[in-house]
Amino acid sequence: MKIFKNTEQERSSINKVWILSSIFVLIFLLSFSGTFKGMMLYLSPNLNYSMALQTKNEKESKSWFPAVSASNLEGQKFNLPGDFSASYNVVVLAYTREHQSDINTWLPLLKQTETANPEVRYYELPTLPNWNAAARAQLDRWMIEGIPNKSTRERTITLYLDVEAFNDALNIDNRDEMQILLVTKEGKILWQEKGSFSTAKGEALLDVLGELMEKSLNSKSK
Repeated sequence: MKIFKNTEQERSSINKVWILSSIFVLIFLLSFSGTFKGMMLYLSPNLNYSMALQTKNEKESKSWFPAVSASNLEGQKFNLPGDFSASYNVVVLAYTREHQSDINTWLPLLKQTETANPEVRYYELPTLPNWNAAARAQLDRWMIEGIPNKSTRERTITLYLDVEAFNDALNIDNRDEMQILLVTKEGKILWQEKGSFSTAKGEALLDVLGELMEKSLNSKSK
């Protein structure tokens, strides 16, 4: 008989099983409410639900992060973009849980960049429909239980809002891919990309940051 040790890894595996079981229970309960389609779009983005809202105004190029209010997984409230803590903030938007694997490809570079430069910080923003309070609370609990690292919970700020309007403000056409933005505390978008990490994308981000740091140093020396 195998005896399991009470390690953090095993507890994490048990939590994942419990979370998956709870998801199916919540889906069943939500199937009787209008929240069901929104939840399913997040959990299974390939389901063919026609949820996109048609905008009345022609899309135009945008360069500012819209004002939104949200809380991180430690319960701290944020009014963004003003509450981003650094001069330059790398903001990762995820629309489905499948996007996490793409986000993970960026993390080594983002962690290294943040450690090397105190003027840079990165955030993960799950971007979800404005579900009812019960659904939001349940999903937040799942994420909290699935993320044992406190610093990761602190940098994870969940947005519950009109996703189509939010994307329109950022000139994002769809939710098929994760998005990554470089944003100032004032909300100015300095760089934008989508999808998993590549060397070319990473170098493009570092080039922009390098130019910003050089300008900052030059202005301080004057």
